[in-house]
Amino acid sequence: MIPAEFRHPKSIRVLMKQILGILGLLLFVIVGTALMNDNFLSAYNIQNTVNWTALFGIISIGVAFVIITGGIDLSIGSVIGLTGVLLTMFLSVSYEPLEEEFTVDRVIPNQQTLLLYGETAALKPGDKLAIEISKEPRNVRELRITSIDRPDENPNGSLGRIKVEQPVGWVRPHLKVTVLSKTHMNRLLAVMLVMLISAAMGLIHGLLITKVKLQPFVVTLCGLLIYRGVARWLTGDETQGFGGDHESLRSLATGKMAIPFVEGFKLPYPFLIMIGLAIVASIFLNRTIYGRYMQALGRNEQAARYSGINTDRMVILAYVICSLTAGLGGVLFALDINSVAPSVQGNFYELYAIAAAVLGGCSLRGGEGSILGVVIGAAVMRVLYNSINLLGIPTQLEFAIIGIVLLCGVIVDEAVKMLATKRRAMRQARTIADSMKQFTKKELE
Repeated sequence: MIPAEFRHPKSIRVLMKQILGILGLLLFVIVGTALMNDNFLSAYNIQNTVNWTALFGIISIGVAFVIITGGIDLSIGSVIGLTGVLLTMFLSVSYEPLEEEFTVDRVIPNQQTLLLYGETAALKPGDKLAIEISKEPRNVRELRITSIDRPDENPNGSLGRIKVEQPVGWVRPHLKVTVLSKTHMNRLLAVMLVMLISAAMGLIHGLLITKVKLQPFVVTLCGLLIYRGVARWLTGDETQGFGGDHESLRSLATGKMAIPFVEGFKLPYPFLIMIGLAIVASIFLNRTIYGRYMQALGRNEQAARYSGINTDRMVILAYVICSLTAGLGGVLFALDINSVAPSVQGNFYELYAIAAAVLGGCSLRGGEGSILGVVIGAAVMRVLYNSINLLGIPTQLEFAIIGIVLLCGVIVDEAVKMLATKRRAMRQARTIADSMKQFTKKELE
């Protein structure tokens, strides 16, 4: 049996009461900044703010599940850093020589173009041509292919017009050419592996908490240190990147969708990803039995266990969801920035995510929270950060101001909840008193 308060999803009225305070704070910051700086409402600034809100919103949605079950996850930032590093490693480009041999037929120096004999159908832009100028001493130069033109009279590619990046004045006809073919892991497979690894991290967290009975704070703090150390070790503490490769994959983070009748503003793809994730998470939390199990667990773990709920399974599921969204965030952050600095990528992001979730109505005591509130909380964090920059406030005060606003927001939110609880208790007391009066009156009659 599920406790009565979790048998039905929350009504819109209850939800609006929960997010009213944080929504008011968001509107206050937006209006105040817009009045003080006209650039705040520019299409570029709104677009940029929406994009970063989406990226932080994604990881905040994940940590909300952990907080609702009464736990905490401090490893989110390090998971973001490690998954970003792993993605760059999986998609790193390597060059393998083709078995086919090629010969220089003609050179067009002013066009940086070579005509090659050979089955050029296997060649593609990004490959390299290794040309041996002399054997003793061995001198090999490499040219990177930018485009390939195969004449119609040579459909099989037996003679190809190859344009390269570097000057070709030194190349002579009849020289032998080895083609170094550009290769990398399948992009979809790379992303799936990264997500699988991030899910495994969450599974380990959940098992250590439920089976070994370790505290969530200790487990995820150790995860924060371990994952950051592994990321730095794998890369030798050097920044990794994608360069000019994988533009189609990068469009997941950098792509934008035009909006009809709105000039100059495009909706970033990460925002669409966040909205889709928020809808799925909200349905799961409020419309499925497992979502209500999580809320019951957060309210009272012992009562939930006595009610027949497999609490261990729910805790593990919450941490897996959190690490999965952190992994997704790590992929998008890496693709958006186009590089990963293993020592700093994702630093303090777990604090931003937890703050957004708490601002959005998630109680650190567990059992309470709404996905819509979490998204609004993430928006408050990013809008506030953007406002500090636009208003010319010294960057040294950045964290202090954010901390003060967060503290005020949480205090006001708690005050509103306490007032609502007090009013509800008074109504119940009046109802009981009226019932007692009616009962006493009937007894006297």
